[in-house]
Amino acid sequence: MLRVLAEGPPHRRDDSGTVAVVVALASVMLFGIAALVVDLGNGFVRQQDVQRQADFASLAGGAEDPPWVKAVSHPVVLAARDRLNGNHVYNAAAGACRSSGSCVTAEALVNGDDADGEVYVEAGDTLRVVAPRARVDFGMAGVFGLSSVQVQEDATVRLMSPGSGAMPSYAVAGCDWGPQTLTAPATGHVATTVPPLDDSPGTGDATVSSLTPAATPVGASGQVLTISGDRMGTSSKTVVGFYRDNRGSAPTRAYVPTDPSATPTPSGVEVTGTGANMAVTVTVPSEVTAVEDVWWVRVGVRNAADVVEWSPASEARPLRVGEAILECAAGSSDGNFGALVLPRRGTAKADWLPTNMALGMQAPLSVHTFDGIVATSGECNPSPPTTSSSFGGASATTSTRYSATAGNPAPTDLLTNTNCVDTDTGLPAGAATQGMITGTSTAPTGRLRRPTSSACSPGRSDRTVTVASTAYQINDDVLTCFFLDDAARIADVDGPTYSYNGGQPVISSEIYSSPRFFWVPVLKVLPTSGGSQHYAITDFRAAFLCDQPGSASRAAPLVGTDNGVQLTGNYVTSLKVVFFNWRAISVPNGGSATPYMGAGPKLVRLVD
Repeated sequence: MLRVLAEGPPHRRDDSGTVAVVVALASVMLFGIAALVVDLGNGFVRQQDVQRQADFASLAGGAEDPPWVKAVSHPVVLAARDRLNGNHVYNAAAGACRSSGSCVTAEALVNGDDADGEVYVEAGDTLRVVAPRARVDFGMAGVFGLSSVQVQEDATVRLMSPGSGAMPSYAVAGCDWGPQTLTAPATGHVATTVPPLDDSPGTGDATVSSLTPAATPVGASGQVLTISGDRMGTSSKTVVGFYRDNRGSAPTRAYVPTDPSATPTPSGVEVTGTGANMAVTVTVPSEVTAVEDVWWVRVGVRNAADVVEWSPASEARPLRVGEAILECAAGSSDGNFGALVLPRRGTAKADWLPTNMALGMQAPLSVHTFDGIVATSGECNPSPPTTSSSFGGASATTSTRYSATAGNPAPTDLLTNTNCVDTDTGLPAGAATQGMITGTSTAPTGRLRRPTSSACSPGRSDRTVTVASTAYQINDDVLTCFFLDDAARIADVDGPTYSYNGGQPVISSEIYSSPRFFWVPVLKVLPTSGGSQHYAITDFRAAFLCDQPGSASRAAPLVGTDNGVQLTGNYVTSLKVVFFNWRAISVPNGGSATPYMGAGPKLVRLVD
């Protein structure tokens, strides 16, 4: 049977139920995502609040004067507690305690449990504050079984000093305030301080006015010296004495031709002329030319009682053996200036000093005041070296931090906050030349090979100096460029007290970025020349390399032709610095900083 089927449109299924299911599932997912976005977003915001709480607390604690101690009554803990309470985040449990300032207690910050907040003092100059845990209650995320989460953050601040750090040199009383000249004593440019000498003070009438030559190479044999002066006696009664600082190691004196107490009467010293135009010719003893140092020359005349009467020690004239040493010419009996022996890795020991001058100390080494009681001798005992902090706690009066200078230093030999140091009397002219101008194999350019600061230009431009026929461009900043007041003079800022302008700063903080600015450690006493003692750092001075006098001002700078850096031949033979009061400098906002030195201005920097 033939069937004919009529064609028509296809049958359509009803999918409305499926769509409803998909929409329902999608709604649940969207709801969940929204819950996560809202609740986790709230947790993220709360975490930021807790981070700010920790930041503010660490900055408040860091603003307290060191030494920092983790103790319930210590200002650093109390300051952190108050700021944690003042910025305590809101949550269900914090309402009442936040208003009363009792959410965090000082006891909680020192109990060793981070959950309720904690304060940690690390390495003496680093403070870490842990904020208490904060609970974030969830709302819509509860459909996933999440009711709350705990958030906790910490913040670390470090105490810093402004500027690029300390110069590897030292000053002592009498050479640590105002304009000072560091010069080579045997150059004759400046009358320098005569150190303590044997046979002092001298009672004879003889005087020494000059000597030629004023310097001799180390180990020179048969060096003939001509001494000019007055009332030098006769050849049979005249003795010439060569002296070193009597606080140094032996030998400290040598006589020509023999010890003056010897018999028969010494001979061999040739005396010419009479009265005020006398001269003595003598061969410099080998024990003198064998020791690189400044030797001081005096003339003695044997009296009728066969006793030698020496010319006054104050009139002794310097004879330099070996490389020139720059020393303080302040005119004080106890003033001096010298170098710190601070090690570097991967650098020959001879290059430590100039490289440290040019680049600063090699991290992690840094210097700090000795916070304990410093002996009358100014010495410290570095044996055995210790890495324990000398800041804070019961050990503050006894601990030393000493960066060993023997052999090739290992990384662990370079200690932060080194407060016990090796020294060399004087600043070698060769090292000063390399460190300031020419550079070393490790430091391609000297410290001053940087452009003149914008605070000093266009009035001043880079200075050209010549060393060994090579011209170098060096920075030409002067101290008064950075003065904020035309009437202020250097004499207003260069003393141990500062009261100008009501004690308000008068020097721009831009000075910290000048290569002519540096910090100089201060020692309690003049170190023993050539000795093996170690000395405690007691303070730091702000110093600026320039030759401006105390009367100089921004309106009348009175800068000399060398601006503090005098060269003769291939060497720096004179450096002039002004030691001034750091309280005269405005507090910097940012800029370079160095590990805190234990003295001077304090910067609190958030480091983590």
